[in-house]
Amino acid sequence: MRRWSSRLDPALLMLLIGPMMIFFAWGVTYSQLAKDRSRALIEGYREANGLSRSFAEQTLHRIDDIDQMLRVVRAAYLARGKDIDIDRLLRDAGFPEQRSIEVAILDAANRLAVGEASGSPEWLPATIPGGTVVDRTVVSTPLPARAGRPDALIVSRPILRPDGSFAGAVVAKVRPEQILSRLRRLNVGPMARQFGAVELGRDDIAAILGLDGRPRAALHGAVQVPAARLPSYQVFRRLNDGTVEKVPVPLVDVVPRLWSGGYLGDYRLIIVVGISRKDALVDYELHRRIYLIGSVAFTVGVGLLTILAAVLARRQKRTLQRLARSERQANELKSTFLAKISHDLRTPLNGILGFSELVKTTASEPEQRQYGEYIHDSSSHLLDLVNMILDLAKLRNGTLQLRLGDVDLRQVAQSVSRIHAIVAKQKGLGFRLDVAAGFPERVTCDGVRIREVLHNLLHNAVKFTRAGHVAVDLFLRDGQACVRVSDTGIGMTDEIKSRLFQPFSEGRDEASRALAGAGLGLAFSRELVALHGGAIEIESQEGAGTSVTFSIPVTGPGTARASAPVHASNEGSGHATRTDRR
Repeated sequence: MRRWSSRLDPALLMLLIGPMMIFFAWGVTYSQLAKDRSRALIEGYREANGLSRSFAEQTLHRIDDIDQMLRVVRAAYLARGKDIDIDRLLRDAGFPEQRSIEVAILDAANRLAVGEASGSPEWLPATIPGGTVVDRTVVSTPLPARAGRPDALIVSRPILRPDGSFAGAVVAKVRPEQILSRLRRLNVGPMARQFGAVELGRDDIAAILGLDGRPRAALHGAVQVPAARLPSYQVFRRLNDGTVEKVPVPLVDVVPRLWSGGYLGDYRLIIVVGISRKDALVDYELHRRIYLIGSVAFTVGVGLLTILAAVLARRQKRTLQRLARSERQANELKSTFLAKISHDLRTPLNGILGFSELVKTTASEPEQRQYGEYIHDSSSHLLDLVNMILDLAKLRNGTLQLRLGDVDLRQVAQSVSRIHAIVAKQKGLGFRLDVAAGFPERVTCDGVRIREVLHNLLHNAVKFTRAGHVAVDLFLRDGQACVRVSDTGIGMTDEIKSRLFQPFSEGRDEASRALAGAGLGLAFSRELVALHGGAIEIESQEGAGTSVTFSIPVTGPGTARASAPVHASNEGSGHATRTDRR
């Protein structure tokens, strides 16, 4: 995961994330717009349905009034014959609109029998239907206006004798506005109580049609459509299930509408209402503009931020690359310096070691020999420090190579333990080496480096133990060869954790200051173990001793990770990870 994250270009990542955010935002916007549009259309169809129901109900009431007038006149004609006064009859029957509606009676030959017909009576023959006569009210197609006569509709009901024979018809000439006058403001039930009567919009249409699909009367907004402008062909049809369907005639009306309709079965009329789709989507269009403006603003903002972030990421990457090059150059200079200074220091140190060895062995006086021994020990320790610094620098620079081979760790442990067992015995400490059953005879590792690690751990254990014992245990765990060095020494405090494994960190308190070394041993040991693909685990409690365990793969570092983190485990609040004392 780290490898991929380090290879991924932050600028490219931003250029990918930005468009994805924009795409997601537009997807949400279009999804919400689709939902809002569907909701607006549903509300529009619901409103059109309510208007058509109200329109049909009020149209039915108006035609019922006219039909009742025709029934009264027909009943009087059948009872008294031609000896009737239609105006007086309707006035006495309580019809207030009888003066504005012309009512007449035609005989079986379509001649005027009772009443008056103003203007030319050419409309009279069209009132009597052909074929079998059915006793019901019929509304004719509209008669266009002519000189002296406005648009008119003929409403007729046949007159049948008691034997069922045709005796004529009662007809009424009605102006379309007399039917439509009450329909300009529609009472739509519960909506009217909340909003009052609903007026047809400027582009809304309410129309009355016959079963032939031809309009009888229509309102466009609040204005009556003249009969001469009404289509003379079918524009709607009634389906078998009773619903109404608009006939797709493009030339009739170019305004998109939401249509709803009903059927007046008693009069064989179709009622339709069409509300403008544009008006129904007014709120939706407002929301749509707001959504689009917001999405455009979001797109522009995210686009600018993406470009800015990409530019800054690219600049930061170049800065980091420049710093990395500088760090590599500094490490190379440091390694070169350490290599040269180590070589320069080794030459005089080897000379000091040779002459001190000579003084120690050839001096005649015991005191002089003691001085030579002191010089030799100090020079040896200084040479070890120089070598360790050089090796640690190689480790950090990645130039230190392991010389792997099949090594008997039991023999290495015994060899190192013999040296430190002598020092431990001189201090009065117990020393124990234990090899668990099943421990492998051969382990693939660098024997010299593992010897250095074990030497550092035993050196610290013996040096910081005043009483008790030091133990070395070899065992096998999860395919790892493990070596544990434990002691009953002074232990560690929690404060030591802050300087864990830091080079040149002494990791000691005031009581152990005199025993502290240069602080390189544990740091160097950790790097060597990690180079083998292993890890170091340290348990320590102040005043109760320390246990250090390192583990490496039995089959060599090629079967494990190239490097492993160091694990520090604490058994209670008093435990801490022990640092190097050397």
